[in-house]
Amino acid sequence: MEDWARILFVKGGRVRGVRAKENGSQKDNSMILLLANTLMWSVLGAYMPFIHSFYSVRGLSTLEIGSLTAITPLLAILVQPFWAYLSDLTGKRKAVLVSIVLASGIAVQGYRFCHVFGVFVAETLIYGTFSTSLLPLSDALVSNHAKKSKLGFAKIRMGGTIGFAMMALVLGNVVKSDVNLIFPIAGAGYGLLALCYSRLPKDVPQKSVSKRSKGRVFKDNKVLFVFFLAFLVQFGTSVSGFYGVYVLELGHDQAVMGLSSCISALSELPILFLADKILKRFRINRLMIFAVFMNALRMLLVASGMLPLMIGAQVLQSATYMIPYYCCIVFINENVVDGKISQGQSRLAMVQQGFATVMGSLLGGALSGQIGLQSTFMAVASGLILAGMVSMFVGERMFPGKGKG
Repeated sequence: MEDWARILFVKGGRVRGVRAKENGSQKDNSMILLLANTLMWSVLGAYMPFIHSFYSVRGLSTLEIGSLTAITPLLAILVQPFWAYLSDLTGKRKAVLVSIVLASGIAVQGYRFCHVFGVFVAETLIYGTFSTSLLPLSDALVSNHAKKSKLGFAKIRMGGTIGFAMMALVLGNVVKSDVNLIFPIAGAGYGLLALCYSRLPKDVPQKSVSKRSKGRVFKDNKVLFVFFLAFLVQFGTSVSGFYGVYVLELGHDQAVMGLSSCISALSELPILFLADKILKRFRINRLMIFAVFMNALRMLLVASGMLPLMIGAQVLQSATYMIPYYCCIVFINENVVDGKISQGQSRLAMVQQGFATVMGSLLGGALSGQIGLQSTFMAVASGLILAGMVSMFVGERMFPGKGKG
């Protein structure tokens, strides 16, 4: 009788209590993850849409802007992998990320005191040493925790999209009288972000790396083709980064930049709602190639110089950014060796934030100085269309069969 009483007590009380506690803990973790992702992209929304305009206001040429933009990607190649390796080696992903966030918030303030190109170079080197690691380390940490969250990564990422959109829209009107305001606002955002990351749950432990896979980061070589497509998409996006300069060149102000950034960010929401269903329906290689073609179309619409088409083109952000971004996050998480999730996301950052952005920024700056931004957009769009067509044939051989690649 006592044995049955114990069994009933455990099943009816203790187990339910443990499950209730676990469910409550998962819900709390989901909210912290959602807030962290929202804050991180809000900080980026305070900075990214306006930095090229800031350079232009300070009197830098398109070639100098392109050169400055290329410095950060170089750091993504040379310095950023160190932070990812340290994060995986120590297992203290949260502590490493919080430290980088605080350092970025302090370093970004230096831009306010830059007036000549050489000083801009030094400041970009300092800030980029830390900031280039934010996105890959955050994605690694959040996606790893999201595996145990009922929200899932797609829904958590929606908070980031909304945060970026709202911040860009509001600041577009706030900073049009003084673009220098983006730096103290970004600094305050970094402080809040560090506080939020510090409240994240303990890192989810991963299996130790086996001797056989010790030198590998990914399970197979399909990742090389996915990374090539990610390169093409980011290359086009980097050239499109001169959109802010082009807007000012046409006689418009920062409010147009804020509105454009808001529209592009909000266009990501439908993709995030349907992300998992889309990945089940289409192979990753086809989705990535589709993103390449949409990137070309977006640049052609911007090259028209007609403001309604230029703003309307920002709706294609859903296809040119969010689709390849989500595809890569999922593909890496599924194909990375256990215990190397930060290094997996770091490799993606090296390709996108690194090599692709360096080439896109330098080529965009050089070409626009010679033939103008409008012709540059059209030329790069044509190149992306050609590369996308070639990739279609290669991709069908590397990802045969039906279903997800």
